Amino acid sequence: MPLPGDQLGRFTIGETLGSGGMGTVYRAHDARLHRSVALKMIDGVPGKDTVRRILREARAASSLNHPGICTVHDVVEHNDDVFIVMELVEGQPLSTVIPAGGLPVPLALQYMRQIVDALAFAHARGIVHRDLKGANVVVTSDGRPKILDFGLAVEVSGPGGATPTMSLDTLNRSRVIAGTPAYMSPQQLRGEPSDQRDDLWSAGVLLYEMLTARRPFSGATVVAVGNSILSDPLPPLPAGVPAGVRALVERMLAKSAEARFQRADEMLSSIDALLATTESAVDETGREPDILPSPAALAPGRTTVVSLVGRDAELVLLREAWTQAREHGRQLVLISGEPGVGKTRLSTEFARSVLPDGNVLIGRCDPEALIPYQPFVEALEGFARDAPRRMLETAFRDVESTSELAQLVPSFERRLTLVPERIQLNAEGQRYRLFNAVGALLAAAARSRPLLLLLEDLHWADRATLLMLRHLLRSSALAPLCVVATYRETEVDRAHPFAEMLADLRREQGVARIPLRGLLESAVNSFIEASVGRTSGALTSLVSDRTEGNPFFMTEVLRHLGETGALDRLVSAGAHSRTREVHVLPEGVREAVESRLATQNETVNRVLAQASAIGRDFEFAVLQGVADIPEDDLIDVLDTAITARLVQEVPGAAGRYTFTHALVRETLYGRLTTARRARLHRRVGETLERLSTPGREPVADLAFHFSQAVSGGDIDRAVRYAARAAEAAAAAFAMEEAARFYQLALEALDLAPDPAATLAQRIEFRIRRGRAFGDVAQWAAAKVELEAALELLPADDRERRCELLVDLAKYSFWLMDIPSLLRVSDDALRLAEEVGRDDLWADMTAWVGAARQSEGDLAGALDVMTKAVERAGSIRSFALATTPLALYFLGRSDDAAAQTVEAVRISRDRNDPTFHVYALEHHGLALTGCGRYDEALRVFDEMRHFARQHGVLQLLARGIAMSAGVYMAFGDYEQVATTAEEARELARSLAFTPPRVSAGIDLLLVRARQHEPGQAQSVLDEVAAVAASAAGWHGWLWRIRLSQARAELAFARSDWRGAVEAADDAVQQSRARRPKYEVLGLITASRARFALGDHAAASHQVAAAVDIARRLGDPAVKLRALAAHIEIAGDDGLVVEARTTTRAMLAAMSDKRLRKSFMASGLAISSG
Repeated sequence: MPLPGDQLGRFTIGETLGSGGMGTVYRAHDARLHRSVALKMIDGVPGKDTVRRILREARAASSLNHPGICTVHDVVEHNDDVFIVMELVEGQPLSTVIPAGGLPVPLALQYMRQIVDALAFAHARGIVHRDLKGANVVVTSDGRPKILDFGLAVEVSGPGGATPTMSLDTLNRSRVIAGTPAYMSPQQLRGEPSDQRDDLWSAGVLLYEMLTARRPFSGATVVAVGNSILSDPLPPLPAGVPAGVRALVERMLAKSAEARFQRADEMLSSIDALLATTESAVDETGREPDILPSPAALAPGRTTVVSLVGRDAELVLLREAWTQAREHGRQLVLISGEPGVGKTRLSTEFARSVLPDGNVLIGRCDPEALIPYQPFVEALEGFARDAPRRMLETAFRDVESTSELAQLVPSFERRLTLVPERIQLNAEGQRYRLFNAVGALLAAAARSRPLLLLLEDLHWADRATLLMLRHLLRSSALAPLCVVATYRETEVDRAHPFAEMLADLRREQGVARIPLRGLLESAVNSFIEASVGRTSGALTSLVSDRTEGNPFFMTEVLRHLGETGALDRLVSAGAHSRTREVHVLPEGVREAVESRLATQNETVNRVLAQASAIGRDFEFAVLQGVADIPEDDLIDVLDTAITARLVQEVPGAAGRYTFTHALVRETLYGRLTTARRARLHRRVGETLERLSTPGREPVADLAFHFSQAVSGGDIDRAVRYAARAAEAAAAAFAMEEAARFYQLALEALDLAPDPAATLAQRIEFRIRRGRAFGDVAQWAAAKVELEAALELLPADDRERRCELLVDLAKYSFWLMDIPSLLRVSDDALRLAEEVGRDDLWADMTAWVGAARQSEGDLAGALDVMTKAVERAGSIRSFALATTPLALYFLGRSDDAAAQTVEAVRISRDRNDPTFHVYALEHHGLALTGCGRYDEALRVFDEMRHFARQHGVLQLLARGIAMSAGVYMAFGDYEQVATTAEEARELARSLAFTPPRVSAGIDLLLVRARQHEPGQAQSVLDEVAAVAASAAGWHGWLWRIRLSQARAELAFARSDWRGAVEAADDAVQQSRARRPKYEVLGLITASRARFALGDHAAASHQVAAAVDIARRLGDPAVKLRALAAHIEIAGDDGLVVEARTTTRAMLAAMSDKRLRKSFMASGLAISSG
């Protein structure tokens, strides 16, 4: 039996998860695929026949790729052991989730619907489970039931077909009873042939159990249970179960198989009808369908009873933004200010004011930032919980990425039946789909009724939240959505991720800023009068001077003055009494909070300090565990704190409390010494462990608290929970947060007494952290982490070293750091040979080829990439997609088009989104180069749709820029400009340079060809600067294209000599590398020389241009060369050739608008 830490091949064994009749299940880590898995070790495998049966079983189960079924990844033989590698499913068995008295009917139906959906999927593929029971269904942490253990699965002849009982379970033999007796159908008990109706009977038993918390048939022995199933009538369901649900259960548990549902999809239809009935009854409250209830944060008593004063101008700005959002589309208002200045008060008061004609959703960030996308999760949880079903259904019609959205907010799946999309995605693609889903859902909700989204305390937001916000602002422009966000400007320095976003927002339309300052003295006077019912000039002046009009500070000062008796003296006396009272006032906001805390007894202060270690919000049960005082005493302490307005209860959340202001919590926490904080965090972590259900621990909270306690020596738990929190963050597509938790794990390991003992963990976490960054295109950070891992990795771990070197080459390429790529290439290729990894050798060779191509060595690039393709065969290799680009550059567009057909086919089969987009855009480029324009447009359209759907955004920007070539060929310069600007904007938002340069050069050519050179200078300066900053990546090509653009702009200005100089430079650089631009350069040079009167040189150059263009095979370039030759020399034969080329181009383009632009552009040579 393996022990934790043992190595089985590439798997590191963790703790035991459970055991059963077939074997023992362990948690394990897959080092190759960098994921946690479950390993089922098969007990007693006595020979090859048994191994073959296990393999058949695994093949049956591995074909079931469904979110409601535990995935089987592999079957591995290690020494004499056989184990099945499965998806690790975190959660609780359904049998332990059912409370006494049963589940609510709607929830039981929702669970059953998802279980039957999974069965329908399996049955459609000829697989029957035969051991469905509560212990084999796990309810995951996001509330989704998932079926485990298809170890008793049977392959049947087809949907609805039946065979003798041929168990794939290696411990069962044919024609024996397989399953758990209490869930067996009568037919199974009799040993009759098995079919899918047996699973539907078991599902009926499970539904009965969910509704009643007991099984329908029972007995003291297995035989008695069997007899009960065969002969006893179904016990009645509780009176509260609706008649339709009773009828459903009765049909599911009919003794005769013919009387039961015959197919799982037939049962699904019945469950859906019942769900609609039960939920519509709940939703019919008499309120308007699209009105959400007011959020709890806006409930009376959540803010001070003093009316809002001194913010009339700010409220006007907010209401103007609301009006603009309702009438013209999305608006963003950023409210900034110091702590206590009233940001939350202003925003919530405004939110209350819009309730009569809009809906409000609220989310808040916390300083620990433990939940990725926290404010969006909170806001959407409110929407999922409170929205009428019809409103949810309407909103979800506009959402494509329902799987990602349901994973972010599981409540949606509990309200609606969501059909998961089965799309192969990388991490960046998944996150893009999630962002799209959130944007689409909020926009749809806003279209049903104008929506205010209030996001508080963005200075504490994680990077993932800020990226989601930026995407929302750019994807919901037409929706009546108003986003109001608050933040402390004092906590946003230049390095803060929010500072970067603020800089981006300066370019956005519909963005307003409201910087809050302290109240003016007149408003301070009104505030005092509203607070204490009286005032005086002396009191107003004193409070205004000391607090600078900060409302929170003013409240504390007034409370202090009242408690010390100074308030009465200041109100009744003249201004001369002011100086006598100054010495008793606190100096600042935190001192004011300290003053209020000083009025409370030691127990209150101690308990609140303990609460501050838990967080801004805290649960009564957790605080009780940490404080270790009797329940009644703790209630008294909290009642006292509520009276003192230090904490308050969270409405609608029994047993949950929050500090009245973040400053109260910060002041209490700031009092604690480092040692005291560490002890408290450890106690919080231990309490959370004790209170949590196994498999559903709040791993992010536990990671935070144990990492804060790591100085006390509890390193193991800090590392374990940080790693699990990182995995959970990655599953939520918050890769930056995953990286942050891996950093917590690494920092904890730094304190380990024996560094050698933790070396493997430190290497693993560095690699995972690096790949988390790489997954979201943060290549510089990814490179740093992998380089650090490489330094730690033993020299004899050659395969992993090779994998890391190839990843470093990839990151270096996308960073445009070609020297770094080449530095790692020799070692990577040598190691790939040594370990026999053709795929790694091919990919590394392809990156070397890409590097040579970037440096302008196209022949060398083509040579090495051809070798990579030959060596890799059908293995996914970057070279498959990049080889055609080198061919295209060399003017071999027909060869490039032929190769891209193969690249696209293989990329589709390999399910690699990045590879597929790369192949598609190169295919479109090659088709454009050989004049197959309709095909090119279709390919570019496919590329756009696929790249957006899968979130391959950098390559999307690149492909959009490439697609402008079709419009350029037909002289549709307006469309070229539109396409180029789209590519540049997307590239700018992604900080991805190449499309900014290439599309910028297209804009320069448009300005030249539209005879508008005066409008090009600013773009020219920008493009030249950006190209210079990234000269290591296709710098040679950009220099050629910039020279040509400068030549055409000079020609448009009638600067003939400048045009000749720049065009000759373009021609010189293009020779043997870029024949297309050699032709274009010769055309411009010849026309400029002709204008200067050098007709002989002009004729010679334009003749050379035509000759090269004929060999090139690009109809659009050839037509330009022919037109220039006709203009300079005149030749009837050339006119005929030009007309033929024009007809060929028109024949290859069916788009009427483009055909019209072509004829109007002056490029076409018509027969008339």
